[in-house]
Amino acid sequence: MRPNNNIVFTNVAANANRNSLAQWATDIIRTSFQIVVTTGTATGTMKVQASNEKAFGLPANQFQPTDWSDLGAMVVLNGIGSYLIPSLECSYEYLRLVYTDSSGGTATGLISCRMASKAL
Repeated sequence: MRPNNNIVFTNVAANANRNSLAQWATDIIRTSFQIVVTTGTATGTMKVQASNEKAFGLPANQFQPTDWSDLGAMVVLNGIGSYLIPSLECSYEYLRLVYTDSSGGTATGLISCRMASKAL
């Protein structure tokens, strides 16, 4: 088993909706996400989405799917702090995080996120 620890977001502004880049997940068995809000405020939700699109014409780790489905795993962000999306079983081609700002554009925080996983 191979552990991975990937950066998903680094200091992105919390005042607008954001989608992370696709995280190639074909070999991942389990994964979790830790979201950290620093400076200012962040109010919104962070959810996990998955895609089973196949990469055509590009290496799988460079492909960006267009069809995404919610997995039901999410966390509500409400200010500075550390938030965790607990371990998920993974059987998808790709994963991504989606941040939805609920501040109406007034949030001043910065959001970072890491994805820890166990892979084959």
